[in-house]
Amino acid sequence: MHHCLDSIERYIKDFYNPRPKKIDFKKFEEDARKIKGMLISISNSTDPYQPLEKEYRITRKVLEILIRNGIRIEILTKSDLVVRDLDLLKKGKVVVVLTITTLNKKIASKIEPFAPSPRKRIKVAEKLVEIPKDLVEIFTGCVKPIIVLPKKPESPVSDYVAPSLRTLGIMLAYTPLH
Repeated sequence: MHHCLDSIERYIKDFYNPRPKKIDFKKFEEDARKIKGMLISISNSTDPYQPLEKEYRITRKVLEILIRNGIRIEILTKSDLVVRDLDLLKKGKVVVVLTITTLNKKIASKIEPFAPSPRKRIKVAEKLVEIPKDLVEIFTGCVKPIIVLPKKPESPVSDYVAPSLRTLGIMLAYTPLH
């Protein structure tokens, strides 16, 4: 659990007692076949890369099934654990939305006390695109543009997402916490 101030955790019963979901993966696979080509957003309420994911790998299993069945996926996360699945994400039509709220350690420790540090999240972004050091501070500015950066040759971004492109756009979304 990241225990972020912008989380819905206070509205969910027993939120602070995380437990792995019991998923019938055979049934999940059957259902996934029925929605081929649709878009699924993972983590509209809870980050799919919670600390428990390291041990249980449920998100990875779900992604394997969704990708195998041609389902488009949007993943919203604050976790650097998403890097573990880059090999898998490259095989599908997947977009990763990585939240970087602030680079200020003091502020981050108050509003996202158990989330991976913002610097770790910058490192995740750097695995996808080449970020010039002078642009890193833009991530926390009040103007949130789309920055176009050179795609790394070994970038795990799927060709389905960015076919034949040598650049990728990084959108810096504005939230009330900025």
